[in-house]
Parts: sequence; C-alpha cells; structure tokens
Amino acid sequence: SMHSFIPFKFLAATHPENKLLLQQHGGGYGIDLVNIPESYERTVGNRFYTWGWKEDENTRVLPTAPRIISKLFEQRSGILLKCTNYPRYVYRIMFQQMGYQSLKLIEDTILFAKLLKNLDLEISFYQLDFGWNIKKRFKDKGVSIQEKSKADPFYAVHASNYLGTSCLETLAANLPTICFYDPEVNEFREAAKPYISDLEKIGVLHKSPEAAAEKVKEVTTDPQSWWQKDDVQEARQRFVSKYARLEPGW
Repeated sequence: SMHSFIPFKFLAATHPENKLLLQQHGGGYGIDLVNIPESYERTVGNRFYTWGWKEDENTRVLPTAPRIISKLFEQRSGILLKCTNYPRYVYRIMFQQMGYQSLKLIEDTILFAKLLKNLDLEISFYQLDFGWNIKKRFKDKGVSIQEKSKADPFYAVHASNYLGTSCLETLAANLPTICFYDPEVNEFREAAKPYISDLEKIGVLHKSPEAAAEKVKEVTTDPQSWWQKDDVQEARQRFVSKYARLEPGW
C-alpha cells in the first residue's frame, strides 16, 4: 500500500505536476468517526474514489470489483466466523481496539464461538497474531472450532467480530451477514449513523457477542427466510449503495 511503499512516496512527492488518484481499499472508510488511513490518503491525493459515499469535491464514487460472488443458496451450508485482530501496542489513534482493548475483542470472539460451538461453525483467524497466541487462548477456554475449509460463497451465514471489509463484502454479495462491535470502542460518523441503525434494526449488526450469537441461532436453520424479508433487503441495499459498492461492472 502507499502507506509503506517508500519509493512510491518519493516518486509522488518529487513529481507534483502529476495527479495522484487514490481509491478506497477497505472497510471503515466513510463510516468510522476517525479513520487514519482514509484521512492520510484524502490529504495527499488529488482525488479519492469511494465505494459509494461522498463528503467533498475531492471524493468521487467509483465502485470496485467484488472479491465474493454469491452461490445459489442451495449450495451453501454452515457458518463462517471471520476475525480481525490488532497489535499489542498502540500504532494509530482512532476508534478501534488499541493495545489491551484487543484482548477484550479476543475474549468476546471466544465467547461468541463458544455460544455457537454446537452448530456447524468454522473460523477464519486474522492472518497476523501479533503475539496474542489467539489459538492457544481458544484452546485454554475449551473452544475448539474447525478452521475455514471452503470458499466464502459456500457458507450459509457469515459472522464477523467487527464491522469492516469482510462484512461489506458479504453484504454486497447478498449473503446473510451478522456482525458485532463494541460501542465503548467504535464510533461512527453522523452521516453513517442512520445506516448503522438500519443494520441494527434488521439484525445484521449487534453491540455484543451474546446478541449476535442469539441471532445466528435464530436464523441458522433457514437463513433465507430472514434474509429475504423486504425490510432486511431494503436496509441492506441502502447500506450497500452508500458504503459497499462492489460491482462486477465497475
């Protein structure tokens, strides 16, 4: 990314006559009250392309290609829990888990998995452990969950321990999605709050792992009967149109 690729930074800085056009490349952009990567990119770029939202004359909407293409619901089964994780030490100041707040996120994730361990649940751990020994923490709590065994579109329900890229991808792909977040940590922009409220009302977004687990239990036998309800689809489409424009014809 441009955050760490030093030669690109020098190239951009020494050739100011060239336009620097940047594009959103993850969740949280336009949603988080403070998002440091977004702030940096919008500051140094001449134009910033987004997945649907617009805040000023330099932000333009440009949907990007999706990574997940949904399968027929008859081809889907099981629940996939996707996890994020953060470093042990504070590396940027924003409304996400910082330092030992990350430990509570890990504990909440273990609790969520424990509440659903008798269901067909699989887990996708974040690719970086950051020294937390997360898999050992699961084991020490007596929670043994099979790791992800198939491609994303083949799961009937998608769960996540944060509102980020993975949730935006599955919402855009119209796959049943349930996320939880910590209201003591996460804060959203005023413009995003009505959309966040909509996701809470339809049962997509929850303020605790317990509430999210209860929703999974409620819908797991027939996710489509919940997901295809008019109010659920209308709220999903409103959110996707604003914050998750991931489209094959981008």
